[in-house]
Amino acid sequence: MSKKRVKIGEMYKEYGEMEGVLCRNCCNFTAIAVDGKRHCKCRAYGITHDINTNWSNRYTACGLYNTPIDNKKYKPLVRDRARSDGDERTN
Repeated sequence: MSKKRVKIGEMYKEYGEMEGVLCRNCCNFTAIAVDGKRHCKCRAYGITHDINTNWSNRYTACGLYNTPIDNKKYKPLVRDRARSDGDERTN
């Protein structure tokens, strides 16, 4: 299984799958600039500067579609490794 399918598979396993809608239309889909390049990310999966958290806008959305991540009820699956709060999840 490719890395890409593993990432979205983790989201489906955790939150279910939302048929008929794409990640690119979700409120958690965003883009960041790193070294002058645009990288798409999912707030629900986790945002880091690492390419392993890049996200495809063509994925079928997970069950968190348009559910804002507030870091209280839902936590990103991947946390920035630079954080030192001890609450890291890695893929």
